[in-house]
Amino acid sequence: MNVIDINEFAGKVAVVTGGSRGLGAAVANILLDGGCSYVANLSLKGGCVIDDPRLKTFKTDVRRKEDIDRAVQKIVNECGRIDILVNCAGVCVMKDFTDLSEDDYDIVVDTNMKGTFLACQSVIPVMEENKYGRIINIASTAGITGGSVGPQYGMSKAGVIALTQSIGRKYAGSGILTNCVAPGDMDTEMVAALFPTEEAKRKRADKIPTGAIAKPEEVARLIAFLASERTTYITGETYRISGGRM
Repeated sequence: MNVIDINEFAGKVAVVTGGSRGLGAAVANILLDGGCSYVANLSLKGGCVIDDPRLKTFKTDVRRKEDIDRAVQKIVNECGRIDILVNCAGVCVMKDFTDLSEDDYDIVVDTNMKGTFLACQSVIPVMEENKYGRIINIASTAGITGGSVGPQYGMSKAGVIALTQSIGRKYAGSGILTNCVAPGDMDTEMVAALFPTEEAKRKRADKIPTGAIAKPEEVARLIAFLASERTTYITGETYRISGGRM
């Protein structure tokens, strides 16, 4: 069961960046299951693993302001508002620190941090008009601890946490609550690249107090709560979801 109430998001319009697969697809799915009337997937790859007429994909490079603004305007023209924004788009380049090129740095920081910044910047004025909004930015435990997949990834996610704190305070008075979710290991393409064999995954899971790598759906349930009207006094916070792994 994904959500407590199948009408949790009845009539709501949501935008999910990076919603084609992994955590983004799990988020899009739980919002649809909860009754969202429209979910926009902003994804550079295009397409989506979800087959639902209420989901529409906009091929979008979140690193480009004009791409995001164009997609947001189309959504507003069609729906008149945006109630929920979930920033899931993210990448990681797995190289030794001294081998990272400037391009490697740019693609990670521009996608993870700048992309989140631009999406928030584009959607917030729309939410201000309606005096309502829920924004959930996806960081990582790497943004808290530095992580193990490279400093460029950890610093990009730390930036997302700081952004969340800043706009969480600034726009709370406009009815816009902004929070951050920082997952640990999760069963996505990124973790599969880090731990490519079942034995490697098992050894990693053994280091997690709960004894398992998270499923995207488990993280999506927390995101759904923060995206709901149940949250009325939470903003600027970061929720770590890592199975107890520090």
